[in-house]
Amino acid sequence: MKKLIIASILFLNICNAFAQTFVKIIPNNIPFDFVYSGIYTLQAPQGDYIMATTVNDSAGSNIMVIKLNNNGDIVLHNELLQPLFIETATNIMITQANEFVIGGAYNVPNTNYDDELLMAKTDLKGNQIFMKNLTSSGICCWDFATGNIFETANHNYIVGGEFFGISSISGYARQTDSAGNNMQTFALGSFTRTEAIVENSTGEIIMGGKDFQLNQAVLTKRDANTNFKWTKTYNKGLGGTVKNTSIMEIIQLPAGFLLAAKYPNPTTGNVDLWMIETDLNGDTIKTNTFANDGNIIGMKPTYNGYAVAVIDSNTIGGYDFKIIFLDNNYNKISQRNYGTLNIDVLYSFEKCSDGGFVMSGLTYDNSFIYNALVIKTDSLGCVAPAANFTWQQASLANNQSGVDFTNTTLTGIIDTNATYLWNFGDNTFSTIKNPQHIYASQGTYIVTLTVTTQCGVDSVQILVTATCTGTYNYFTHASSLLSATFNDPDPSATSWNWNFGDNTFSAIKNPSHTYAATGTYYVCLTKSNTCGSFTMCDSVKIECPAPLLNIGSDKTVCQGQNVILDAGNPGMNYLWSNGASTKTISVNTSGTYIVTVTNSCNAFSNDTVVINFITPPVLNFGSDTTVCMNDTITFQNSAQPGFSYQWFVNSYIVTSQDSLTYAFNQIGSNDIKVIATNIGCIDSAQIKVDVNPIAMCTGVPLTYCIPTYTNGTTSGDYIKRFGVNTILNVTGSQGGPAYNDYTNLKTDITGNVSYTWTFEFSVTNAMLSKMWIDFNMDGTFDEPAERVYLQAANNGITTTNFSIPTSKFFGGLTRLRLVCADVANYNLIQPCGAYDHGETEDYTLNLVNPFSPPISNFMASDSTIKLNDAVNFFSPSFE
Repeated sequence: MKKLIIASILFLNICNAFAQTFVKIIPNNIPFDFVYSGIYTLQAPQGDYIMATTVNDSAGSNIMVIKLNNNGDIVLHNELLQPLFIETATNIMITQANEFVIGGAYNVPNTNYDDELLMAKTDLKGNQIFMKNLTSSGICCWDFATGNIFETANHNYIVGGEFFGISSISGYARQTDSAGNNMQTFALGSFTRTEAIVENSTGEIIMGGKDFQLNQAVLTKRDANTNFKWTKTYNKGLGGTVKNTSIMEIIQLPAGFLLAAKYPNPTTGNVDLWMIETDLNGDTIKTNTFANDGNIIGMKPTYNGYAVAVIDSNTIGGYDFKIIFLDNNYNKISQRNYGTLNIDVLYSFEKCSDGGFVMSGLTYDNSFIYNALVIKTDSLGCVAPAANFTWQQASLANNQSGVDFTNTTLTGIIDTNATYLWNFGDNTFSTIKNPQHIYASQGTYIVTLTVTTQCGVDSVQILVTATCTGTYNYFTHASSLLSATFNDPDPSATSWNWNFGDNTFSAIKNPSHTYAATGTYYVCLTKSNTCGSFTMCDSVKIECPAPLLNIGSDKTVCQGQNVILDAGNPGMNYLWSNGASTKTISVNTSGTYIVTVTNSCNAFSNDTVVINFITPPVLNFGSDTTVCMNDTITFQNSAQPGFSYQWFVNSYIVTSQDSLTYAFNQIGSNDIKVIATNIGCIDSAQIKVDVNPIAMCTGVPLTYCIPTYTNGTTSGDYIKRFGVNTILNVTGSQGGPAYNDYTNLKTDITGNVSYTWTFEFSVTNAMLSKMWIDFNMDGTFDEPAERVYLQAANNGITTTNFSIPTSKFFGGLTRLRLVCADVANYNLIQPCGAYDHGETEDYTLNLVNPFSPPISNFMASDSTIKLNDAVNFFSPSFE
């Protein structure tokens, strides 16, 4: 059963009836993942509130600006991003132009001990105007905003900061222009910390903070040009002992300054509040001390004195907020404490346009999950209570109807005299904060909680259903069009009486019901069990919307295909523009197709789709063929003109024309492919073209060149031995021929098989050698791939192992040439060169392709013959 909040009846703020107050806890979840580093809130011109805080992201942390309405509810948020940096917020102020300036620090990820000063500006919606890095001191130093930010009369900004390294520390103020550009820095002093900065009516700058060497509070004045004028120090000694005092807030008085300082009390161990009034030269006029009041967060003037916000330890081992109200003579008038049941840390304290105050910080428990806490008070520090509670069935013995109530009222203030009055709706009452109540009978009751604090009264009423232990106090339902199904999951019920809200009824446990019309019906179930009978009700919304209909987008389809159109919505009525009444239709002609789908409520929807069938290309440009090397062939496709084409040779695209003209200048096999496209319809065709060597095509024996030698082998420089596979030729002598044709010696060389090659030379002069194989069988050795070996020609036998890749040859008989010559480098040895000393030898190789079938072909001496003519047939030198 759904819980229904009936009313929030009474609001009364006995402190200030016209001020808006609230207390809000903002949970730590996406997009907020609050970091324990500060939350700073102030009021915007429209009466809402702007919060600057630090949130975690994947890189580390960034500054986030969050906007709250005047009830404290989030209305927008913007994360201020600066790539490659980790940012932290430390304060915020509003400019005269209604923009926000945020001070803080930045750090480069994965670096230690290197915070640097940062300043950012946003508009009223939190949109980033600029983000400036004002310092870069390097690793091992820290530099970040500490004191407040203010805008000078000439619209520059001054932010308090602190710089410290391993052995140094100094407070300072940094001045920028309105665009955040660094102008100058002026120090509070060495070994100091800046906590507060103000500008008086003449443009002079007063800085306050702490002197670490003297352990005293320090105040410095500079003129409108930031030139140093004077420094004063203040101590709070007990028994002559100087204590650790610091000025945390400065208020300009007509004839001097009011300083709010803190110091540790050596007697109590707590922090005391010390009020110091000075003249315009910083000399003390009067002081007042308040013991054990905690660390100062801020001080603001009121209509009859001053309000000082502090954070102090509480009795549960945590911290709470506190506002101390002082008169104009710095005497305490009153005090209010604020906080939750968890540990609360205060970071900012600002005055609002209605005279009240807004405080913000973090609240967390022992799990250290940080939630943001924002409290808005009236001018007397009051926060009106916001009554609320939750409830659940109590765990009791059988046949009892009990409810546990949890008070979730947010009061903001800590009021030990707060009262809680419960009216359980059955003429019984309780003043316990979190009571348990046992009802005499099952049923639904209006429970009222009234909360009274020193700041006001508030009430809330909530419907509560009390049932017997183990009894389900709800039912479920589901609806489709006009039909609804109801389910009671309760195993303890023994009888049921359903009222469907349309004057129809049912007595079964899980009924189904069809309504006559759409609408919202108030359905009640009265059921009985061992505790008696009780009634529960819930609203059921019956809707009958028109069918959701989508038969797809317009399509262009290749002719010959079928398109299936599906109207969806099973079980409804269908009418297609072609007369069909089925859920799906199959179409194969171009046209516009319309379908109307009607449900049981006679609600209907239409949808239209345009199907366009186009002619697909059909390709055929021949079958596999054989050509001769260096032949140029034109391939013409058979598809219609106007289509798009791509021609490929061995998987590489070579043209997009209608036809392909290609010169085959390498022996071997080639794949020729064409793809034709017509508006998405595609066809392709492919053939294989084998390229034969010239010798195979012409049948004319090849004639090879012969290199020349001036002295040849006369000096004793020649080839003494060559061998591979079945060839082992030991020949040559001094004075023999310089060229030797051993082509009558033949051996098989199978591709990709490693063979042992043997070489021996007789060397008198320094010689080099090279070897070629005429793979393309064109009578030359001029192809780069045909040079297969080179070495220095040395005396003695040399053996080496290598194989001939099948990718280099077509197959069949061809010539091998081995040359040695007296040259200076290998580049000077050519197959047909002229040399002084050396020898050349030729052999025949039968190149065998292990992956190709034998090629069948032959040549004839005559192509036209007469009857009885003799014809000579011969093999084209392939086996």
